[in-house]
Amino acid sequence: MLDLILTRFAMTPTFTLGTISSRSEVLCFTLEDTDRLRLDLPKLPKKTAIPAGTYPVHMTPSARFGRITPHLMDVPGFSFIRIHPGNTDKDTEGCILPGRGADLFLGMVRDSAKAYQELFSMIDNAGGLAQITIIGAPLDGVYSARLRAALLKDYEPKEA
Repeated sequence: MLDLILTRFAMTPTFTLGTISSRSEVLCFTLEDTDRLRLDLPKLPKKTAIPAGTYPVHMTPSARFGRITPHLMDVPGFSFIRIHPGNTDKDTEGCILPGRGADLFLGMVRDSAKAYQELFSMIDNAGGLAQITIIGAPLDGVYSARLRAALLKDYEPKEA
C-alpha cells in the first residue's frame, strides 16, 4: 500500500493549494476547493474541500471520466471524491487536482495531466491501493477571520 500525505499550504476564497508527498518526497502540487470546514463554515456543494483526515484510496471506474481513477473512500459528508486532472477550481467539485507546478496568483496547477499520470502509475504499481492523509493549511487569526468573512457572502440568501 502506498502512503500519501497531502499538506495544504495556502487557502483563498476560491481554492486551496497543497502538495502530495510520499516518504518525504514531494510528488506533485494540488488544487482543491476552499477548505470551508477548516474555518468552521458549513459545506457548500461543489465549493468545499474535503475534511482533513486519513482516507483509503482505491482505483475504481468513474462514470464521469469514463476510466479508472483514484477514489477516496469513506469521506464523511462527501461522495465520489477522486484524484483527476484539472487546472483551476472550475475543474473540481470537491476532488483533488494534481499538478507539476502551482500558481497562487492565478489560482491554478500546471501540467496536471502529466502529474496525474505519474500519481496514477504510483498507486497502480502499489496494487491499486493507497492511503492519503490530508493535513489542513495553517491559519493565523487575522487572515482566517478575513477569509471567513469573505466566504460568509456565499451563505447569504439570494434575491429572486
